[in-house]
Amino acid sequence: MAKVSSKFVVSVVAGLGILTGGGIWLSRSLMPGTVPAQAQVEPTSQSNSAMPSMMHHNGSGSNMSNMEQDNMSPGQTAPQATAQLSVKAPVFPGQSFPLTINIKDTRGQPVKAFEITQEKLMHLIIVSDDLSFFEHIHPTFAGNGKFEVSTALPQAGQYELFSDFKPTGMSHQVTALPLKVVGNPSTTSPQVSLARTKTFGTTTVNLSLSNPTSKSVEPTMPVVGKEVMVTFDLKDKATGRPVSNLQPYLGTGGHLVILRQSPQLTAASYIHAHALPLASATSSDSSQVNFLVAFPQAGRYKLWGQFSRGGQIVISDFWVEVKA
Repeated sequence: MAKVSSKFVVSVVAGLGILTGGGIWLSRSLMPGTVPAQAQVEPTSQSNSAMPSMMHHNGSGSNMSNMEQDNMSPGQTAPQATAQLSVKAPVFPGQSFPLTINIKDTRGQPVKAFEITQEKLMHLIIVSDDLSFFEHIHPTFAGNGKFEVSTALPQAGQYELFSDFKPTGMSHQVTALPLKVVGNPSTTSPQVSLARTKTFGTTTVNLSLSNPTSKSVEPTMPVVGKEVMVTFDLKDKATGRPVSNLQPYLGTGGHLVILRQSPQLTAASYIHAHALPLASATSSDSSQVNFLVAFPQAGRYKLWGQFSRGGQIVISDFWVEVKA
């Protein structure tokens, strides 16, 4: 392994998920890069088989928007890019650090143009492997395929960075990039609660799942491959009344990120959905935000709903079980 002098350089290259004509994401496995031992960042090895990963846009479970179909014939996939994550020093708990994500095309050349999706060129979702930590941030495009951002991670252990972007002329893509934070990770497993009502700051949120093809609002247990309506009902903690000040967040009524609990998080574990249009402020259901979601595998999933209430971002997290 080559020696690294005064600077630690850590790079991990990941294959990307690409959206096919049928709306299914295919992701190639992570390609471990050369990592200096001092950096304490270890890429997670994965098999070379393609793994399905589903993403939902504009409230649709399987249909692509017009933008996503550009330059694609039915059944074809767009050219695939690669993403490289770099940090210049070991990452310690609670300490801010800069990171860079470089996007290159199939010829190894930097991708120079990206399309805006949901008001940003890139959405970066960072989660700990035990799913106890979640962050949604937006790296700045520095040109020549390079995105930059600084953040801090709260505890030692393994994290996964999911970057979500659309190079011009390619399909919408998602990467899964591993990052290790120096130190001894907690040996205590986070508590998993299937509670459907929780309070986050001044907002109480109720989660419900129902059959979108039925007029009944009776709760349902999601089944693999079948669309389910996921509804977040937001109420004021102090009064118990429905909130009346929900606003669009990044161009939509809300964002929903879902990850399947597994020993190793990959792009196949990831779902990103955008809300159906918000009801008008005078409507009786103006406090509700709805998403259509189809879960690709059985198992336990964690959901993070993000909403803008009076200019403040509310992040609500819930667990759900999905049956085969």
